Amino acid sequence: MLTARDALCPWVERVTADQRPPTGASETAVYAVFAPGDEPAAAGGGFLGVVTRNQIAPYPGRIFADLLPRPASTPAAADTPVDELIVRLDRENIEAITVEERGAFLGAVTRGSLLSALLRGELTQLQSAPDAPGLTESLHEATLRLLGLLTGHEVETDLLQQSIETLTALLKSRYGAIGIVDEHGGLVHFVHTGIPPEQAARIGQLPQGRGLLGVVVHENHALRLDDMSKDPRSAGFPAHHPPMKSLLAVPISHEGRVYGRLYFSDKLDATPFSADDESLAARSAGALAMTIAHHR
Repeated sequence: MLTARDALCPWVERVTADQRPPTGASETAVYAVFAPGDEPAAAGGGFLGVVTRNQIAPYPGRIFADLLPRPASTPAAADTPVDELIVRLDRENIEAITVEERGAFLGAVTRGSLLSALLRGELTQLQSAPDAPGLTESLHEATLRLLGLLTGHEVETDLLQQSIETLTALLKSRYGAIGIVDEHGGLVHFVHTGIPPEQAARIGQLPQGRGLLGVVVHENHALRLDDMSKDPRSAGFPAHHPPMKSLLAVPISHEGRVYGRLYFSDKLDATPFSADDESLAARSAGALAMTIAHHR
């Protein structure tokens, strides 16, 4: 069973309440706030609570003490199950929960870190028993369940990143990407996995949805190709994009509205994408589309 200890945010920074939030806070930053004058590295006394980047971003001139949730949430024990913590975030309408062990501050968990822990757990199962009977189907269901947990909340880039990394691993693909579009078809979120950062930097521009990706979005149907080069619509990917042969692409759509595309290329074992692969991708895209539709 995964617990709060497994989901502790690796990016927690310790600050004092009389400090001001940094203007360049990272998107996933979480701050543990201590009373003025206390040593931020102290594990126990003086701890006041946690705030997230989303809470501090609108108020760069305020001090941390002014931004703490009121009333502060009750700390969770380190052995609290991850599922319970996700439910609690929803119930209390908070962004982070403090985690303690025997009265000592350990860190904090957020929705992103909790879902990341669950996704890592599913991947660990896959890697430890890849051929276990029924495992593939159970992992499919688990992936959909995790995506469903986002319903009613903003689709954050870090959660999309965790989703594409997990789905790409489940499909045993070399490359995977999620592109979310606005009502005019312009990209508003794009995350990918399988391309080294230095190569991604050379690509520069994002794929805008021409060619095969445009077909998926504009015609709202899936594509499964063994060899992209044999399809006349294969143009549209940016220069310096890694070469791709096979392609599996599905629309992220709900009730006729298309919110983007989910696509993968090149199975690691060089086999074609199967109908089962397409089913997993389509069901996952459907869960993601319902999440986006509910939020918008």
